[in-house]
Amino acid sequence: MTKNETQYEKYLRNGKDIFDTYCTAEDKQPLLFPRVPQHKYIDLYPDQDLPGTGSFENDRNQQLNYEAEVKVYRALEKLDKNIIVLSNFEYSHFQYHLGDLSHDKRKCQKCKKMAANREGECDFVVIAPNCFVVIEVKNMSHIDPDITDKDKQFQAEALTNTFKKSLQQRKKMAELIKRFSKRLTVLHFTAYPNLEKRFKNDFQISGNNKSTIIFKEDIDDFSKWWEDNVSDLVMNLSPEFRTKQEEVRNLFLAMWCTEKNKACDKSKCSLGRCILNIDEQLRSGRFTFRTNNPEVVPTPPPYRNFLGVYNLNMEQYDLINSTETFQWINGPAGTGKTVVLMAKILQLVLSDGNNKAVLFNFTKLIEDVEPSRRQEKTLEKAGVKHIIICATDPDTLFTRSRPHILEINARVEELDEEEWEKSMDNAPSELYCEVLKNLVDHQVVIVVLPYNEKHLDAFDQDLHSCELLQKLLTSLQGINIFIDDFQVVMNWDGVEGCKEKGYVFIESLFELSKTQHVWVACDMVQCNYNASKESTHDGDSLIARLFTERMSSQHLTTLSKTLRNTYDLSGTLTVIREHIVGLMNTKTKFVNNVFPSQSPGHYIHGPKTVIHFLETGHDKLMSDIFAKELDKLCGDNMLDRNVVGVVHNEYIYFTADMLQSTDIEPKELKSSYSAEWPLRPGGREYSEDSENLYFAISRARVKCTVIMYPCVDAKRLRLCDCRHLNTLLKKLEDCADITRYRNDTSKGKEKG
Repeated sequence: MTKNETQYEKYLRNGKDIFDTYCTAEDKQPLLFPRVPQHKYIDLYPDQDLPGTGSFENDRNQQLNYEAEVKVYRALEKLDKNIIVLSNFEYSHFQYHLGDLSHDKRKCQKCKKMAANREGECDFVVIAPNCFVVIEVKNMSHIDPDITDKDKQFQAEALTNTFKKSLQQRKKMAELIKRFSKRLTVLHFTAYPNLEKRFKNDFQISGNNKSTIIFKEDIDDFSKWWEDNVSDLVMNLSPEFRTKQEEVRNLFLAMWCTEKNKACDKSKCSLGRCILNIDEQLRSGRFTFRTNNPEVVPTPPPYRNFLGVYNLNMEQYDLINSTETFQWINGPAGTGKTVVLMAKILQLVLSDGNNKAVLFNFTKLIEDVEPSRRQEKTLEKAGVKHIIICATDPDTLFTRSRPHILEINARVEELDEEEWEKSMDNAPSELYCEVLKNLVDHQVVIVVLPYNEKHLDAFDQDLHSCELLQKLLTSLQGINIFIDDFQVVMNWDGVEGCKEKGYVFIESLFELSKTQHVWVACDMVQCNYNASKESTHDGDSLIARLFTERMSSQHLTTLSKTLRNTYDLSGTLTVIREHIVGLMNTKTKFVNNVFPSQSPGHYIHGPKTVIHFLETGHDKLMSDIFAKELDKLCGDNMLDRNVVGVVHNEYIYFTADMLQSTDIEPKELKSSYSAEWPLRPGGREYSEDSENLYFAISRARVKCTVIMYPCVDAKRLRLCDCRHLNTLLKKLEDCADITRYRNDTSKGKEKG
């Protein structure tokens, strides 16, 4: 605050700074603050009360009330309008009297008593170029049309009372706006996003008041409602009033950023800060605000400190404490499979210093061992002696140990041909010898294995590599074995003899589990979808039959609740996953066990997934879109670019050029298993492989932007030619922001 500057002038200055920093983008689209729906009630409660847990009806109702506000937030977000939306706007007694020269904060008793409290609040204040729009939100999703006349009267009274209460809040907010200029246009409404128009006459209010109600149908087609009730009713203001409108806009921006009369925190408007806050919340497992949620268990100490995860859901907790030595953990991306594996490893090695474990990870680029580094940090915190072995020469998995070969050849005269061949077949691999040597001084060995066309991708051509891996595993007698992301090498469908050899592989794991733990984490949908493209079977999955025929329910465990991603990303992934499973057309009666559904494990909201769909692969247009998306994320320098991940199906030269001066290294999609970033912009070719789209989006935790363009070898391919993809995009319209570009410029774009 400069010398002789009044509080009113200070708020104006701060507001102008906020507007100039965050609100001057050329795109004609709404700006909502905060940048995602505020996290009021993030807990996911069971649909019905469980015996002995008490009633959670009130908690569920609070959650429904919160989600009603989220629906309005998303409706405002879809408007193709140049507006600013302030969500959960609160103001103090002092702020209410800003600019009032007769008001002395030092002498005002209310300012002293209410310094840390709010004078009033509003769910949404919309600042348009020529008016203010105030929206209060009410839920009322429990309204029932099929009730008795007596109950209908009570229901009508409840509707009327909620409206009257909202009307008081609306008028108070309108009064606040008018305090700064009586000639400003202020429209105010009450939104019932879950209430249909057929209940309109149940409101015992005047016709004029009924016209200010926003019903479910209006939310579903909010652009039309806005045109009919806001745009068409508001005349353009003269220049002098437009100046006053901008002045009050700046005041409200500063008021929204100033909490409880503290300093103005302009970074509250930053998308980057918002992403980082959500990312920290997700990474640390803080997906509950309650201590009584039966679906959530605090991570037992000391695992909480070692894993950096504060909570587990019941699926994870029960699995970690399972006494089964064999577990095939099947679940979608982000459901916590790796967390469960690491927790079980810690449980074993910390309970007995003689327990040993080997954890197998897979990577396409052997130098990319970031997932293993994260696991290493967990072991370091726990004080567990460990080492990472990277198979820099992939042949170490297959090549027999040279000392053993020399020893066998030295005895060649003592052995007949059959004995010699058997000895050679049983000779351990170099990798086995390396693992065994390091287990002498370490409790845990992390083995990073490559998968690529030359080596482990041979799994989808024959099972020779699988047999070699099986030999390596069965050699590790008495050592606990954990395998993560096994789906990257388990493309067995359509392979001759896969069922028989698959049985042998699984039988060997069962045999091992008699004396040690053998836990495997895998997403069966990803491996089965890849394999089924080449399969010639009748629609029933060989993989599904293989596992359900051999494994009991206690061995085949599913995780279904997504914890790693935001509620919104999880919703997008759920739609894509259901689409993929539908394309499989599997007939197995165990489909829910083998291909489990995916659902959000919390209500932590984030930015919507953004999909740019280009009908033509124009480099300049793709470059412009990518640059704008990157600037939105990092333009205010609140977000380090090293938390941005870029993955692609094909090398894109303009992406590499733009990232040259940053710490961002683009990665090929197939090289990104187990990788994850808070946000993931990037490009991919479109074809009929929805599974790749699912996998790409699942790499993001908070925000994801996808640029889709025609395949290089199919430049004339258009959306109408991709039947399954076109169907999928239509399904995604409710949970993703989709923009289609009909030609080589942004002028040809259209929403939805």
